[in-house]
Amino acid sequence: MESSERRERETVPLGIYVHAPFCVSHCTYCDFFTRPFTGETEVRRFVDALVAEMAVTAAALNLRGRKADTFYFGGGTPSLLPPRDLDRILERARNLFSMGGDAEVSLEANPESVTREKMRAYRESGVNRISLGVQSFQRSILETLGRAHGPAQAARAVTEIRDSGFSNLSLDLMLALPGQTRAGLEADLDAAVDLEPEHLSAYLLEMDKESALRVRIERGELAPPSQEEAAEMYETACTRLEGSGFRHYRSALRGVRPFRLVLFRREALEGRAGSGRVPRGGAPRRATVTRDGEWGPAGAHGRGHFRGAAASRRSGSGGGGPGLLGRRSDRALRPGSG
Repeated sequence: MESSERRERETVPLGIYVHAPFCVSHCTYCDFFTRPFTGETEVRRFVDALVAEMAVTAAALNLRGRKADTFYFGGGTPSLLPPRDLDRILERARNLFSMGGDAEVSLEANPESVTREKMRAYRESGVNRISLGVQSFQRSILETLGRAHGPAQAARAVTEIRDSGFSNLSLDLMLALPGQTRAGLEADLDAAVDLEPEHLSAYLLEMDKESALRVRIERGELAPPSQEEAAEMYETACTRLEGSGFRHYRSALRGVRPFRLVLFRREALEGRAGSGRVPRGGAPRRATVTRDGEWGPAGAHGRGHFRGAAASRRSGSGGGGPGLLGRRSDRALRPGSG
């Protein structure tokens, strides 16, 4: 039985996650590992180490030559990577794994680091999907979150991405934030829909993270919405997006055994590289689906790592945002965008 499961596991395509830790500023809600972006010299040193680590990890986990149909650049802010360095990472991945022309290669981007020239170079390197961290179109909310962009930059970034030839775009929004009203959320949803993304992810603010925003809330400096208000915002997002032609999809797989769902989650984590990865030799974390739209590492009390909703305009596609299922419903990615 064990050998049969092992053989079946080895036929499952890999999902590769690479963590690019650099940021121009640290968002107040973020608890991921990041480093200040100080220029291309440090990035080049990081990429030198990363491509070497990718080879070591692939050999140690006996993954060389395995088919990989999903490659995800997360962070941090991967859109700070110079195109030549991103190209080096993808070239190493293609040398280590079997990546066909239909592989989905996603890159998280923040609006302030998007340029038409850079996006075009990323696309020429093989990136075919951009996940843009908008979070909100309200200036006051963006300031509370410590975001480095403004509302106009988000819309401009979408134009630059489209003009660069990308036809698969995902936008991230956050819900239930301090100072956020239902009217403000509806305005954010309308603005996002008007930009016509192929996919949209909406996340409720986590309060179990060690973050600067949590500290301010606990000190009483900021007041988050109540649980009831947060639930209403979630329902508002679902209703509004479905009414705009989006399809709300679940994190559960239909017609697939539960162990395979866990397996894909494990595969995504086992294939991670970069400074935010699981230490080599440590046990890969398993994942579980706790309820519709909610992912979380299996552990005490079954607490979810994030809670959110995802919607896609195209049935069977949409390339799940961080932590959600990807373009096909049998893919899973690590949660979180810086």
